[in-house]
Amino acid sequence: MYAKSRRKERRTDVIEFLKQEYRVSEVTGFSGFEADGLSLEGTGAMVLDHIGRLACATVGLDMVSNAERGQTISERLSETGRDVIALSESQIGEFAGNAIELTGTNGPVLALSSQAERALAPDERRRLEGSLTLLPLDLPIIESAGGSARCMIAGIHLAPRAKRNLN
Repeated sequence: MYAKSRRKERRTDVIEFLKQEYRVSEVTGFSGFEADGLSLEGTGAMVLDHIGRLACATVGLDMVSNAERGQTISERLSETGRDVIALSESQIGEFAGNAIELTGTNGPVLALSSQAERALAPDERRRLEGSLTLLPLDLPIIESAGGSARCMIAGIHLAPRAKRNLN
């Protein structure tokens, strides 16, 4: 991690728990590069669709410097059947792109900050609410440090291990 203060957040006990509960075939670590001044905070700039195997959902198309590339990205995302919501640079600055879709007991939920929800246009909010429930969270302290809802939640996309009967 880039910030030295965040490096203590690494928890080997969590990795070991995941290995016990899920089928983990490989754990790759890049922390050794920190001594060389290199860091990787991988998913901070993208939302991952693990089923469609691509990065998407809400997207800052206005921030793609090459208009042709932006159009290609928009078309690729639309091919998945998802409703592509193009966020403005201003909305990205209000953390509207820093949301995460979760599986709730009553269907999909989009966890996002209250600030991000306020940045959505009414039609964007309606489109999102057509397929999931918005879950706005008050996160002023996290956002003052540059993070938001998606930064606080780790997704688990592993197959669970079969429970063994020890009797």
